[in-house]
Amino acid sequence: SLHLFWAWLFIGHFKFGIEGAAFCRFVEELMNLILIVCYIKFSGKFEHTFVKFMPKALKRKHLWQQPKFSVPMAAVTYLEFFYFEFMSILAGTFGTTEVIAHVSIAQISTMNYMLFTGISIALMTHIGNALGEQRIRKAKNYAVAGYFTMFIVFAIMFAVLRLAKHFWAAFWSDTESVQEYILLILIIA
Repeated sequence: SLHLFWAWLFIGHFKFGIEGAAFCRFVEELMNLILIVCYIKFSGKFEHTFVKFMPKALKRKHLWQQPKFSVPMAAVTYLEFFYFEFMSILAGTFGTTEVIAHVSIAQISTMNYMLFTGISIALMTHIGNALGEQRIRKAKNYAVAGYFTMFIVFAIMFAVLRLAKHFWAAFWSDTESVQEYILLILIIA
């Protein structure tokens, strides 16, 4: 939300440099949280799905119910995040050419991760609702449709990247050697 404004304010206007970029990211995430909470609170669309905190949730028998499902999902997400950060730190030990190539490929990876994560969450919601209705066949149909959707989205992204590979390399660097390195890393060059 308003990334360009925050970047201009903290990096450009206040001249905070690298610290401004980090602060920009913090404010951006904070604003996203505030916007989501406001939407949930004031839209009126979540009366049945978003419940208020209940003290009985802290009782011993209820305490383990939520974490036993949410911790494994969060662990996978955080492991992916830490792996990405580790690879970024590792790439930083190489030369400029390798760092540019890494950032280029990391952006492709991030686009794929975010797109397929969104599809997966929507799919899990539909499957969960169908299972909650005890309509197993409907849940299986959603799962099959989800596999096909992901395959089609992957094929489209692959085709676009294949067709735009030289544009992608030129976007990240105007140096021919760096572009060749990016194309080499793309595997589909």
